[in-house]
Amino acid sequence: MQALLNVKAELERSKTSIATQAQIASNKVREAERIRTSALQEAAYLKAKVNALQSGEVSALISTESERAADLEKRLTSALTQLDKYEAQFVQYETILEHERLSRESAEERERDASSRAEEAQMAHTRALNELTTLHERASVAEASLRETVAKSASSEAGLSSYQQQSAALFSQISTLKSTVDQQKKSLEKVKMAYTVANERAEHADRLWTQSRQEMDQIQLELANVRAKSDRSQHEAEHWRTKASETELLWQRAKKDSEAMRALLEEDMNASYADSTSKERKHDSIMAITSASRIAELEHELATLRQVLADSQEATTQANKDLGDTMVRISQLEQSSMSARAEAATAQRQLKEAREKASVLQSQLVRKEETIEEMVKEQENNEVQLGLLLGIMKENGLMADDLLLEALNQSAEGNIPPGTVSPLKMKIQEAENRAIEAENRLEELQQTKDHQEERIQQLEADYQTAVHYVQGTESMLQKLRDEAQSSKNSLSELEGLHAQCSTFAHGRSEDGELAAQLEEEVADLHRQLHESHERSRELEQTMNMLSAQLRDSESRAESSQMDLRSLKAKHHEQKKRGVDHTDQFHARLEQLEQALEDTRKRLETSQDELEHAHELNRVTGQELEDALDALKRRPSGESRSVSASSSRRLEELEATVEGAQRTIRSLQQTNQELEEQLKASENKISLLLDNFHAPESVRNSVVSLSGLTGGAGLHHLASSPPSSAPLRSHILTTPPSSSNATPTAMSPTSAGKMGSGRSTDGATNSQKLAEYERMIEEMTNVRRQDILTGDILFTDDHRPEKVSAGSYKVQCAPKTVYAASKNVGQDREIVWSGLDIVGDCRLVEAGFNKRDVAHYFQDYFPRLKSNLGLTKEQSKRFEADAAAFERTILERFSRYRVFLG
Repeated sequence: MQALLNVKAELERSKTSIATQAQIASNKVREAERIRTSALQEAAYLKAKVNALQSGEVSALISTESERAADLEKRLTSALTQLDKYEAQFVQYETILEHERLSRESAEERERDASSRAEEAQMAHTRALNELTTLHERASVAEASLRETVAKSASSEAGLSSYQQQSAALFSQISTLKSTVDQQKKSLEKVKMAYTVANERAEHADRLWTQSRQEMDQIQLELANVRAKSDRSQHEAEHWRTKASETELLWQRAKKDSEAMRALLEEDMNASYADSTSKERKHDSIMAITSASRIAELEHELATLRQVLADSQEATTQANKDLGDTMVRISQLEQSSMSARAEAATAQRQLKEAREKASVLQSQLVRKEETIEEMVKEQENNEVQLGLLLGIMKENGLMADDLLLEALNQSAEGNIPPGTVSPLKMKIQEAENRAIEAENRLEELQQTKDHQEERIQQLEADYQTAVHYVQGTESMLQKLRDEAQSSKNSLSELEGLHAQCSTFAHGRSEDGELAAQLEEEVADLHRQLHESHERSRELEQTMNMLSAQLRDSESRAESSQMDLRSLKAKHHEQKKRGVDHTDQFHARLEQLEQALEDTRKRLETSQDELEHAHELNRVTGQELEDALDALKRRPSGESRSVSASSSRRLEELEATVEGAQRTIRSLQQTNQELEEQLKASENKISLLLDNFHAPESVRNSVVSLSGLTGGAGLHHLASSPPSSAPLRSHILTTPPSSSNATPTAMSPTSAGKMGSGRSTDGATNSQKLAEYERMIEEMTNVRRQDILTGDILFTDDHRPEKVSAGSYKVQCAPKTVYAASKNVGQDREIVWSGLDIVGDCRLVEAGFNKRDVAHYFQDYFPRLKSNLGLTKEQSKRFEADAAAFERTILERFSRYRVFLG
């Protein structure tokens, strides 16, 4: 800017100098006219003198000579005065010329300085652009890290829900254990050996009867729902009815026996233990109601926390979107800045050319001045020669001819147009016009420069805002990482507490402490989520205030370089950490499988011991019944004679039964603990298998829909918009329940839920283990198949590889899937459903919204149904499944990412 002002001042000085020199030339022209006038006067004097000499009048000659002398004196005086004046002007012009020379040298020096500064500014701008590129890459990496954090938060939420379910199951088990313990205490305190045996038989008969009723109901429902299996269902129903009748007869007989024994022993037992048991039952019922209400409150708080977490994730997504818009705007502003700098360089070049032209004009003016001075000197010499010639002619008595005098006068006046004055005036006029044009051009350049400087300042302000925005986003990502780490720590602590729950399941006070600890953990999670929400709002406010903050460009560049180096180091560490985490995960999975196998063996051993104890109890009970029957059949005298031996025998049997009951209780407790450990191991392995079969690249590249439709819906989605553009799209799916294709395995979570449901309906532990092992084997051998052809597209040997932020390279099986195309004449074929797999393919993330995906589903599912060739009933089921799937996807759209393949 200063250089341009200096150039403008220099141009104004040049214009002033040109005007001054033109004025000097005009003065010289006037001087030439004055000399011409004097020459004419001299000629008139000579003519008058010649006339006087010819006429011989002495007085006229004397008067003419005196007038001539006076006129010459005046002219000499004026000439001397003019000479002094010219000398003073010459000194002044020399001073001005020296000043102009010094000004020109200083202007050239300033121009060189300005050029060097412009080059430095250009280099600084190039460095700033490189730094902006690195910042943009860093923002992309930060966005990917944010997505990973969101995925980890979702997994943490799933883990929290599973732990909540486990805690609820623990509470229910605790209440069940309490009731069982109370019943066992009551039975041990109220009844003796015979009554205990009878009561157990009655309870056993009740259980058999209830189980038979449930199985009959289940068989009836299956009979109504599955007509194809009616014969087998009827056979099983008859079998179970027979078994139920037998069981009912046994139960009636056992009930009669128990009533008979209860009538004998109830009178003396009820009185002593009625008060204590009623109080304990009341207390237990109050505790159960309190625990249930507390669990409901905790579930409500957990739902609130999930909603808060979803809001925080939406705010983070919006912040990432704003960051992307800002990056696009920064790139546009960079392009505008580059064009503005190019225009400024062009203007500087034109200004330099104008300055060179002005210097050329100045040199031409100097040469013209020298030419004019030479012409003036030549004219003075001509005047002197003319005077000498006239004197010689007068001495020789010659008369000057009129034509000769006229020619001499014209020569003295300088009236030769092509030779001297007219070209000089024309060149001076042209120089003035060029100076005016240069001045106008300079004003335009000044305006352009001002405009470009304003745009550059605006670009710098936007650049500052973007840099601070990126820094704020990085701090927000760091806070989110810290929160995710704290959530992981909380989950690990909850896992430890869950492990402790299995050991503290029999004490009321310890159960209360465990419940209090769980409540504290939930409160801590609530507080952490609340703090995270507060921090997210603070970050939003900070992001709104970022536009008002300005920083220096050099410090910004240094900080950006330092951040880039630290980010690269962190990225390298994260890569190493990811490899270590994968190895640890495989080792942990092997350990869990080994622990599961050990647990299964221990469970089988416990079951064998339990069966052996039941058999021993049954034999002992039978012996006791035989002894009691023998005692009843013997007469009173014999009973008195063998009372001593019978009492000893009864005491031995009593001790044996008590030992057997203790063994049974210990085995039942051990069995229950093993079942709890087995359930916990199943849940953990389910979560680990979910993460194992959906690695980081797959979870970030393809939308995972496992478990949303019960394992029979769409699993992976890579969609394109529904327009008629020639884009290849493909949906990796498993067929719906109505299709004829072979479905793939369900998610571990859903399979685990189904397994647990079967266990509650009466399946044994060995059956549960077999089912669970089958599920693990299915999940291990899972394959992604095309819904139309059944070709295996993606296997465990072909893992997706991350290329950049939002782009993945998938190594595929060498398969090619084609579909029909309505318009064969197009250059590119429009594939309805399918994907050309030729070694590998690339998936690029697309910025689709809900509306685009909804349009795509509306276009895709009808074509898919038409290609499958389903029956009417299958079509109805397919439409219902597709509608449920579409509704689920649109409701949870913020959790998924859509890719183009």
